[in-house]
Amino acid sequence: MPQSAGARPGFVDAHNNLGNAQLALEQYEDALASFDRALDANPRSPEAWNNRGTACLELGRLDQALESFRQAAAKSSVYVQPVYNECLLLLLQGRWAEGWALYEQRRRMPNWVGTPDGPELERLEDAAGRSVLLYAEQGLGDTLQFCRYALLLAAHAGKVILQAQRPLVPLLRQSLSGIEIIANDEDRPAFDRHLPLMSLMRLLGTTEATILASVPYLKAESGQVEAWRARLGRTASRLASSGRAAREGQWIAVAPIRWRRRHPWRRSPACD
Repeated sequence: MPQSAGARPGFVDAHNNLGNAQLALEQYEDALASFDRALDANPRSPEAWNNRGTACLELGRLDQALESFRQAAAKSSVYVQPVYNECLLLLLQGRWAEGWALYEQRRRMPNWVGTPDGPELERLEDAAGRSVLLYAEQGLGDTLQFCRYALLLAAHAGKVILQAQRPLVPLLRQSLSGIEIIANDEDRPAFDRHLPLMSLMRLLGTTEATILASVPYLKAESGQVEAWRARLGRTASRLASSGRAAREGQWIAVAPIRWRRRHPWRRSPACD
């Protein structure tokens, strides 16, 4: 672990910025050394600790990454990014109960979609005989991944309404029988309880042993399948969604795809 060397605090920005550049170039050992130098200059820098955790994680040093994220969170009560990174790391390690509980802290992130008025669904048994609004909160891929859990909730609730991104509405209506699907730009019908979609994993107590693994659970209209197969031909295997673009309903063709193990860890931006 880095030790304070009494260096000038102003050096933190330079070392932190250099480390971010080295992360982008996948020079992870060099990046780690830069973040350690930043922490030599100021061991209380939450950004440098968070970035150190990212470098450790890319190097496969999960215990060091977890400790760095926790150090970052301890240095600032308003800096949410290391808490978010910690929860993702816990999930990666299979510590599902801890990870999903900590994942609730995402509501403190600046890009949080907001919470509807009315009581939230806090316990699964409270869904009995009630209508529950689930609302998509992140990207298209997250909605496609977690929408299947609405079916589990429906077994406990009187009615389940899923509010999702408009481009996904036809597919979800085709796929999720018994779930009322509305677009995120539509007025919401009356409901008794609400819950963000990705909080369902915590509420249901999902573990690796109980994860919904029956596939396919998405069912496109046959006419659409044939139309896109004819349109794309051989390029269909080279289509991939890409983070921010996917959230805007765009798709990017890449050729060829190189599979590489990646993590959604967030580093801190360059300091001013």
